[in-house]
Amino acid sequence: MNEQPSNRQLSYLRYLLAQARKADECLPYLPIEALHRDAVSAWIEYLDLLVQAHLNIQANLAHARERAAREAAEQVSAPYLVTPPAEQLPASYRPPWAPLAPAEDHEHLVGSVTREDGVEESVCVLCGVSA
Repeated sequence: MNEQPSNRQLSYLRYLLAQARKADECLPYLPIEALHRDAVSAWIEYLDLLVQAHLNIQANLAHARERAAREAAEQVSAPYLVTPPAEQLPASYRPPWAPLAPAEDHEHLVGSVTREDGVEESVCVLCGVSA
């Protein structure tokens, strides 16, 4: 039995083909008018999965971009991540990557000391200068 597909099936198949081609899918030429009802149903089932997968991927990508932008905005707006201007820094401030002040009579032997308040600090064990 070579049943003819309904007009509704054919129009839905054309719609799915257009959506799949928008998604840059490589689809062969499909002679829609020559297909019988079972073939049209099979193509609709296949293309529906393909289009839904593409839409889900696009939605997930958009969600990931929004989340990344939101996290970046939160990081920029967090005041504890921003070093204040130099005029507002205390005199004892030294950036964490700055070396110890040079000593004229010895080469620093740096060790790690935990202060009473629990902060770990780098200190020269010979002269006591800290970073």
